[in-house]
Amino acid sequence: MNRRCWVPLAILLVLLPANLPGQSGEPFFNPYGLTEDTLDGLQMRDPRHRLFVEFFSAMLLNQRADREAAFAVYGQVRPLTFLQRNVYGDQAVFAAASVRAQISVALWNLSSPELLKVEVDPPVVLVRPPRLQFTRGLENRALVLVRNGSQLPQTVSLEPVDGALYFRPRQVRLAPREVHPVIVRVWGEDGESLDLSVRSGRRLLQVSLPLAWNPACRLQIRVLDESGRHVPARVEVVGSDGLGRAPSGTYLRYTPMRAGAYFHTRGISSLVLPAGMTRVRVARGFEHRHQERIVDLQPAGPGTLDFRLERFHDAAARGWYSGDIHIHPNLVHKTMDQLINPVDIRLQTVAEDLNVANLLVCNSQGAVLYDRQHFTGAPHPLSTPRHILYWSQELRPALYGHIGVLNLKRFLEPPYNGFPASFFPFDYPSNATAVREVRKEGAAVFYVHPSLGRQRWIPVDAALGTVDGMEILGLSNTQGSNTLYRLLLDCGWRLSAVAGTDAFNNVRRHKVLGADRVYAYTGDKLSYKDWVRALQQGRTFVSNGPLLYFRVQGRLPGSEIALDEPGPVELEVEAYSQVPMEKVEILFNSEVLQEIPLQNGTKLNHRGTIRVPSSGWMAARIWGEEHPLVVNNPELFAHTTPVYLTVGGRPYADPEALEFFLERFQEMRRTSLAGGSFESLHQQREVLGQLAEAERIYRERLKWSRNSPADAADSGP
Repeated sequence: MNRRCWVPLAILLVLLPANLPGQSGEPFFNPYGLTEDTLDGLQMRDPRHRLFVEFFSAMLLNQRADREAAFAVYGQVRPLTFLQRNVYGDQAVFAAASVRAQISVALWNLSSPELLKVEVDPPVVLVRPPRLQFTRGLENRALVLVRNGSQLPQTVSLEPVDGALYFRPRQVRLAPREVHPVIVRVWGEDGESLDLSVRSGRRLLQVSLPLAWNPACRLQIRVLDESGRHVPARVEVVGSDGLGRAPSGTYLRYTPMRAGAYFHTRGISSLVLPAGMTRVRVARGFEHRHQERIVDLQPAGPGTLDFRLERFHDAAARGWYSGDIHIHPNLVHKTMDQLINPVDIRLQTVAEDLNVANLLVCNSQGAVLYDRQHFTGAPHPLSTPRHILYWSQELRPALYGHIGVLNLKRFLEPPYNGFPASFFPFDYPSNATAVREVRKEGAAVFYVHPSLGRQRWIPVDAALGTVDGMEILGLSNTQGSNTLYRLLLDCGWRLSAVAGTDAFNNVRRHKVLGADRVYAYTGDKLSYKDWVRALQQGRTFVSNGPLLYFRVQGRLPGSEIALDEPGPVELEVEAYSQVPMEKVEILFNSEVLQEIPLQNGTKLNHRGTIRVPSSGWMAARIWGEEHPLVVNNPELFAHTTPVYLTVGGRPYADPEALEFFLERFQEMRRTSLAGGSFESLHQQREVLGQLAEAERIYRERLKWSRNSPADAADSGP
C-alpha cells in the first residue's frame, strides 16, 4: 500500500486519547517517569503497551526479580512497539484486541518477589508475596496484577481497607481475559499488613499482605580520585529490600541489558535506605578500576562510604581520546519536554570519563526537533580541555538510513525526510546530496546503527565517497553490524570503525552514555577538530571495555602499507581491560589469521610477525563474555579500524562481496521506484542516478578484481 494512504490514519492516532477504556477522566499515571527504550511515537501506541512498560520497569527495580525470564517476556512485547507504528506506512497495525491479548499474556508471565496476582470472577488470589519489605520514612509500594477470568467485561476497583496504610484507589475496565497492572504506592509508617480489597460488581476479594518493617538509615557516598578530590562517577546502590535506590531528586536510570539501577554523582551523594545489607558499586569509564562493597547499614552506624578510584591506564597519555558519536540528550518524550540540559550532559560525560560527547539533534517520528536550541556549530561553552560537548546532527531519512554528521558548522535542512505526516514527506534529498557541501567544510559522516539486512544506502555512499565510516558497536546487533562492516571492507572501501550508544538520556531504561565508545588518536593534545579528523582517517578502535592498541610495521589503524611481494610484517598488539578478555584475534580480509593467547584475561602485550599472503586489510578484535561492567551489550567487544596492505601495487577487492551488494542494488532500485515518494521526477532521477553510478563503480571493481595481478595493477580505478 502506498505510504500516503496512511497519513489520515497517522493523524487520527495522534489525536486519540491516551487513557484506557473506563478511565477517560483519569490521566495516565506515571510515577517512575519514562522507562521504555522505544517510546518514540508514544501517542500512536496502544496505551496498554505503556502500562506494561511502566509495570515492567517498576518490577525491575527489585534486583531479586527473575530478570532473565522478565526480559524474555519483554522480548515478546517489544515487537508490538514497532508493528503498531505506522508513520512509515509500510507496517501493519495490530488490532486493539490482538494487542490487549498479547500484552495480557506477557504481564501474567512476569515474576517478582513482591508481585501479587489476583483474578476476579471468580475472585481468587493466585500468587501472593510471602512478605513485603517496607521501610519507615520512605515511600513503599506493591505490584498487583488483576485478571478478568470471565467471558464478560468487568469494572474492577482496587481500594485500601481501613488501617494505618493508604494508597490511591484505582478503577479499571477489563475486557474478558484481560490483565491490568497496578503500581500501588503506599503511604504510612505502621501496620502488620497491607490490606486491600478487589471489587468487581458484588464480588469482593480482600487480601492481607504481611509486612516486614525496616528502620531507615542515611548513607553518604563519597567518590574520590587518587589525589583525594571529589570526582563524578556512576553509582549503583541496592538496598536490603532488593530495590535499586538513588538520592532524592536524582534521575534514577537503568542499564538496558541487566536493568541495574544507577545514578551519576558529582562526587558526594546522600541516600536514605532501609537498614541491613546494602551493595554499592562505583565505576568511572574504562580506565579506572571499579569498586564494590557490601555494608550492613544500621541507624546508629557511621553511614559514610569512601571510594578512592585508581586509574590503572591512561589512554590520553598515549594520544588516544575516547568519544561517543551518538547521544541524544532528549528524545521521544511524550510531552515533548526537553528534560535534560547541558549541565546534566556534562556531569554524565565526566562521570563516565568520556573525552568527547557528540550530542545529535534530530526528530523522532514527527516534526519536533529535540535539542535544536543547543546547536551552535562549535563546542559548547561548558566544555573543558578534557571533556568536549558538541551538538551536531543526525539525519533520519526513512529510505536511505540514518547518518550522524559531526563537526557541523551550519544546521542541515531538511533535518529528516520521508515521514508522510510531517513537513518533509518526500524521500529527498538522499544522504549523498544532503552532506555534499558540509563535507567540504570539514564535516564527517557516519552511518549509525546499521546492520546486515538493514544496510540501506551505505554501500552506495561508500562507492560515491560520501561517508567516512560506520558504527560497528552500539545500538545495532554487534555481530550483524560487524558482518556488514567486513563485507564493505572486502569491497575495498576504506571505512572507519566508530561507536555510539544512541543513548536517550531522558529515558530511564536506556543505553549508558559512553559505555560503547570509540578511541581516536590525536597525539599530544585534544581538540574537537583534530578528534573528528582522526575518525575520518581511521585512527580508531571501538570498545565496550578493553583498551586495544594495534600497529602493523609500526603504523596505526587507517594507514596504508605498500609491500613489493607477499611476506612477513611486524605486528604489535596491546590490550588492557578490567573485564576479562576471552580471545584476541587478528583479522585479514574477514578471516581470522591468528588468535593470540592470553597469559591472563586483563592484559596483553604481544610482539611478533605474521605473513601477509596478498593485498588486503588487517585488524585486531577482542571478544569476551558478559559482565556487570559491560552494561550496554551482551558480550565484551573491541575492534580496530584496519591497516590496509597493498602487495605488488595490486588493490584489494573480493568478488563475492562485490556481487553481494550488486544483488542488493536491485532491491534498492525497486524500493526507490515503488516504495519511494518524490515530489518531482527530477528528484527521483537524481537518486536513481546515484544508485546507477555506485552500481557502475561496483561492476568496474568486480571486473578488475577478477583479472590477473599484472592486468589488475593497470586497470584498477
